[in-house]
Amino acid sequence: MAANPALIKAIVMVATDKRTWKFIGAILAGFFCLCLLPAFMLLALFSNNPEVDMDKLLAQIEMTAVVDELSTEKKEELEYLDTVMQAIYDEIKNQEVDINPIKAQIIYLCVLQGKEKNNSNFYSDFISILNDASTDAAIFNNISSKYGVAFTKEEKEKILLLIEKMLNIQMVIPKKIHALIVEKINAAPMSYIESYYTSPFKTINYKVNITSHYGKRDDPITSEKGVEHSGLDISAATGTDIFPVKNGRVLIVGNDPDGYGRYVIIYHGGKTATLYAHCSQILVSEEQDINTDTAIAQVGSTGRSTGPHLHIEFVIDGKPVNPLNYLK
Repeated sequence: MAANPALIKAIVMVATDKRTWKFIGAILAGFFCLCLLPAFMLLALFSNNPEVDMDKLLAQIEMTAVVDELSTEKKEELEYLDTVMQAIYDEIKNQEVDINPIKAQIIYLCVLQGKEKNNSNFYSDFISILNDASTDAAIFNNISSKYGVAFTKEEKEKILLLIEKMLNIQMVIPKKIHALIVEKINAAPMSYIESYYTSPFKTINYKVNITSHYGKRDDPITSEKGVEHSGLDISAATGTDIFPVKNGRVLIVGNDPDGYGRYVIIYHGGKTATLYAHCSQILVSEEQDINTDTAIAQVGSTGRSTGPHLHIEFVIDGKPVNPLNYLK
């Protein structure tokens, strides 16, 4: 088992030729991070060198995404990989299954590249295989049976290590508010609500209004570099109605003048909640049942904020995770 030679060649070109690095914007950078970072790590892991300079790799990818000086062929390879990564993500949403997109994408990168070609059922079959497996061992067995891929013990360990590293760097350290969410959920649990996540806005396209992504960033107030950001910032006019991204129950209504400002947290059952912060007004009360047509708050700039926007967080089992892994 080995990584695709064409992909390796393209990525080595990107990694070694500093003249080719060029920043093209946060939207593409965010998605190409999912493509390029696992591939960089894959090269290290499968060359028997599991020690990866994560800070260096992340610094490179935060500053750069696509390379203007690559040949048309190499650009097309990376663009195609982008398409495959998006298709995997979309299929997870279509099947409404509890699979981390990063895990599925890395498994594809490691062992299944090219198997989607001339196979119209690849994505649905692949995600179904992952969903049907209750353990990592079962995942490997299912993939071997379906696609004829043989794994050594060492190869399995390296793939799992790669997944672990990627999931760890995608995780922002929880705060006190996240512990409070767990406490509240444990006091009154309810079953997980099976449905799609949708946009927090009815009147604007949130995707083109994202001003700050999940993960590390430069602090917008102090300019300090590498500060963790536990959610997604979406610019919108003051007073714009905010809607829950899934049906649920109002868990907490609060005010944090030095941080979140006015905020509301919606519980979606199981261990899942979403947080909406910096609001000008909160329009619901604690323990109120709501749906995706219920305006729960309005956009504002309360708390620690530089202008009107929505800060939205997805909190699963007390940990803030990347909203773009779930939002429609």
